[in-house]
Amino acid sequence: MAALAIAGALAYLIALAVGAAGAYYLTIPEAQERAQALQGKAVRAQGIVDGASIRWDMGDMRLAFTIRDESDPGRTLAVTYRGARPDGLEDGRAVIVEGKVSPDGSALEATTLMVQCPSRYEAEVSKLGRSGNTAR
Repeated sequence: MAALAIAGALAYLIALAVGAAGAYYLTIPEAQERAQALQGKAVRAQGIVDGASIRWDMGDMRLAFTIRDESDPGRTLAVTYRGARPDGLEDGRAVIVEGKVSPDGSALEATTLMVQCPSRYEAEVSKLGRSGNTAR
């Protein structure tokens, strides 16, 4: 009986850990459609940066920009973020933002901002070979 209880508890803890560690994010349309239900909860959304919309206030450490949905470019989400501007934030770059969605689903106040690495770095890494050391 005790072994069964321990096995059940372990299975429950594993299920919780896997669920919390998942890299799930919402598309922009999903975040907008579920904005009311998501009030007060952390949301992770993915989109493509509109370079013309980027506004950076270095003195206030405030970044504002718009992301558009990959499959439906007409669907956009305004993003505000306080903190250091990430390298590589530019037009056409994929980003994942985490924060709270406005009640109408038109904006997201981000607490975390992750920018996809550009493909030009991936090509350089493949030239390094297995050891990663270019010095010979």
